Amino acid sequence: MTRPLALAPELALPLDAVTQTFAFLAKRGAGKTYTAGILVEEFLKAGHQVVVVDPLDVWWGLRAAANGRDPGLPITVLGGVHGDLPLADTDGEILARLIYEERLSVVLSLRHLRKAARTRFLTAFYEALYHLAGERRVPVHLAIDEADASAPQRPMKGEERMLGAMEDIVRRGRSDGLGCSLITQRAAVLNKDVLSQVEVLVALRTIAPQDIAAINAWVVLHGTEAERRELLGSLPSLPIGESWWWSPGWLEIFQRVRVRAKETYDSSRTPKVGEVLAPPKRLAPVDLERLRTQLAQTIERAKAEDPKLLKARIATLEAELRQATAARPGPSPEDLARAREEGAAVEREVWRRRWALLRPNVSNALEPARQVVRGLERLLEASREEAPPPAPVVSALTHRIRAQQRGLAGRPTKEVLEDLKPTAGMVSRPNAGEPPLGAERKLLVALAARHPDGLTRAQLGTLSGYAAGGGTFRDYLSRLRRLGYLDESGDRIRASAEGLAAAGPVERRSTPDELQAMWRAHLGAERQLLDVLIAAWPTPLSREALGAQAGYEASGGTFRDYLSRLRRNGLLDETRDGIRVVSTLMED
Repeated sequence: MTRPLALAPELALPLDAVTQTFAFLAKRGAGKTYTAGILVEEFLKAGHQVVVVDPLDVWWGLRAAANGRDPGLPITVLGGVHGDLPLADTDGEILARLIYEERLSVVLSLRHLRKAARTRFLTAFYEALYHLAGERRVPVHLAIDEADASAPQRPMKGEERMLGAMEDIVRRGRSDGLGCSLITQRAAVLNKDVLSQVEVLVALRTIAPQDIAAINAWVVLHGTEAERRELLGSLPSLPIGESWWWSPGWLEIFQRVRVRAKETYDSSRTPKVGEVLAPPKRLAPVDLERLRTQLAQTIERAKAEDPKLLKARIATLEAELRQATAARPGPSPEDLARAREEGAAVEREVWRRRWALLRPNVSNALEPARQVVRGLERLLEASREEAPPPAPVVSALTHRIRAQQRGLAGRPTKEVLEDLKPTAGMVSRPNAGEPPLGAERKLLVALAARHPDGLTRAQLGTLSGYAAGGGTFRDYLSRLRRLGYLDESGDRIRASAEGLAAAGPVERRSTPDELQAMWRAHLGAERQLLDVLIAAWPTPLSREALGAQAGYEASGGTFRDYLSRLRRNGLLDETRDGIRVVSTLMED
């Protein structure tokens, strides 16, 4: 299907809207869920895959036509009163797998879950969805109603991981095909780092001053002063059903629109006093038997790949064995022998699966020793031809031979691997069992762009798009280190010659204009402070002056967080006279 997504006679979106980020912001009852529902209708009619997170149980009406008599769109509903199958708070990762493996469009109704249970479900679901998007790379649109509960401005204890997963989805999901719509009546409590990354703002009637201020923060980052005045001035009196669609970067539109009527049943409509809403008579059919089979198969695959679940199964079997033994005093020798055999079979299976997980790591650990052997073979071959090998190769081989002579036998494995780690001059390539570089290449590209100056860990994390303290960043850094692609000295990390080759052609960023553009592209909302400091150069600014010009209270938490991020990335020069950007961003 190639026709555009028709939302109103005067507004049609291209098909690639499925991977874009939208924010539907309005007061209660102004039509934000209704308007977002029309966008979801268009996605489903175009054959796109859609996942709706529904904390209120108001999206099931997609399955019925607006007249309540005919079937609607083919989307599965899980959980809630109208669900095709129940949904438990432990199903987050399993359902994310099912959605990607079976290419399902689903409504996840969470009304029946208490707040803590809902947080557990969404944390596992969002994390799994983001990582599966990186593996599968197919277009999926995630529509999240009551989005402030998934991405709160001030997360409660236990909500931090959920917020982190949401930030990953909104900031980085698009490159893997994962689009997102955030729907909320409380723009003020929706996380500002998440809201600032939205590509299309859809604003309906809004009255509360704090919510209008939150919308203004987005407008300041993306729009002009004239557009800001027109939008904010109209929000309190905007008629129900009318909305502003603003996309300054992608669609380049600033348009006031009255959207078309929904084609599916409006299950989010509030009943009037004395009114009883009749349920629709027909729903689009769902193959429940096939869905149950798919779900069971997904669960079994997850169990087979998860050592924790295998361990729990073993513990269950052992408990059942103890219970059976206690309930039957005086077991016969045959019973004991059979129990021992079953236990041995389970233990063998455990060790087989552990070895399957460890084998690639063992192979990687042996790679330095293989390099020693290959290097000696090259050295001997060169000596036969009476031509000495290159000096870096001799240096690297000398290092390894001396390590062997120091007596590696009996020493801890960690020390042995440290002695045998790749050194300059020796090309370290992945062995046959080592997969080619994937997402970790982003780190090499960031280092190559700043070669030979190098980057700190914090700078490398920002420019590659990963949290420098996160597990993914540490894993990628460890693998690049193991392959000999890094040179680390003091607090600086540089790409080695082999690392530069693995990164491929990369444009070096060295002039002030190039460096400014590079940081603007990778910073979040904190780049607004950077722009103010660049405009003020070389005059230093006090914290109060910087906050006032950037539109933040200097004593506020947001201002302090943004300043801290710029400081961690080494972009600030702070003295008693005030704050400036570092000179490398301004002077050749």
